[in-house]
Amino acid sequence: MAKQPREASSSQKEEVANIEVDLRDINFSLANAEEAEKIEQNAIGIRKWMKTYLPKLDELQNASKAIRIRPENKTAIKEILGKIDLFMNHKEAAYRQAAWIAFLVYEISSAKVQTYTEIMDWLNGLVEDGYLKHGDERSPIKAWTHYFRIPEIASFSRPEFEETKRAMNSLIAKITQATAQQSQGRAIELKKEADIQPEQVFGENEEGKAFLFVPPQICTKTGQGYFFRKGGFLFVDVKKDGRIYPLEGVGGFEESIAKAAKLGIFIWTTSLGYPWPTGKKKLLDTGFSEEQAESYFVSWNLLKRAKTLLEQTNGHEEEKLKLSYDVSVSEEEFFLEKREGCALVDFEGVWEIWTPDENDISGKRQKKEEICSLFLLVKREREEISIVSCPEHLKSFFSGCMETYKEGQKFLGVPQPLQSVLQAQYGAMQTKNLLCL
Repeated sequence: MAKQPREASSSQKEEVANIEVDLRDINFSLANAEEAEKIEQNAIGIRKWMKTYLPKLDELQNASKAIRIRPENKTAIKEILGKIDLFMNHKEAAYRQAAWIAFLVYEISSAKVQTYTEIMDWLNGLVEDGYLKHGDERSPIKAWTHYFRIPEIASFSRPEFEETKRAMNSLIAKITQATAQQSQGRAIELKKEADIQPEQVFGENEEGKAFLFVPPQICTKTGQGYFFRKGGFLFVDVKKDGRIYPLEGVGGFEESIAKAAKLGIFIWTTSLGYPWPTGKKKLLDTGFSEEQAESYFVSWNLLKRAKTLLEQTNGHEEEKLKLSYDVSVSEEEFFLEKREGCALVDFEGVWEIWTPDENDISGKRQKKEEICSLFLLVKREREEISIVSCPEHLKSFFSGCMETYKEGQKFLGVPQPLQSVLQAQYGAMQTKNLLCL
């Protein structure tokens, strides 16, 4: 039995009375079965045509000038471009959809890019040409931390979005694998070029080139949640007067160090004895540009992390030894091969916790607390993660993570702070694996 409608309150009646009602006709169009079938077949034909002629267009446009200027080839290029434009801007949505999906899948699958920089330049080129638009987390195309969406004119539905996403994911995977192989080769070369040990970098009267491991870093800030600073390897030139010149990076900061090297940035060894780098205002007052100051901060922080790792004491070796008795898989097997069993997760970085400084009346300054010696015994069983044991000084830190959790993708099923520790250590294992350490 249908429910009786409730009587509207006086306030609701007044609200309804104030609504302006738009009674204009809504336009729509239908087609009979025969017409609809014809449109669908034409759309299939358009996609096949695009799939055939897009490679031919590339071949013609990339041919030598002597071939391109042949009259028949100039005519062919003009005709192909004309048809592509016609199909991608056709008044029939099904034809536009067929042309756009064929075009984007071809462009993505045939992209001649090999590095992160090249793929981002290429994607931004597609944006400039109107084939993509910058987007957000809801957008179908993701390249690392960048998002792109398809122009509305493409009239995509879910299957087309998914197909485009699969093509992009395949390209990203190919670039990632190629980059890892290049990084591995470069890391091995740089390690061979080093002529002093990492421990000597921060000493006195030392000179030479060194290859340093920079551990990842986890930070938490009030109101900002958790964020990472990636780890990697740093190749530096050390001078006797205490200057350290970053020359090359391998890992999560290659581009930043390439910029620092180009700008001739160096760090005084003595400055790394302080908890903070030189302030930006002071740098600018001494003649630094904004770009140089930014590179200085990046370089200082990377060297500080490498130095902190080298200076960490072995005060917890006995506790690590006790935990290791129950280890059944190595960290490499646990993180890189996703094997089941118990692993001693030994995070070599520092966890920074930033909170408002109660002594600062402005409310802007924050104070920093550092947690070092982050190690614990973690178990994976049937795609579930649990802490088997952790040292006494970390029991309060991990108190909210002492149950068993579904692992999820990239440990997303695990609560914080355990989630961030596992994610950061996974990244560190990937970096160290470049040298097969």
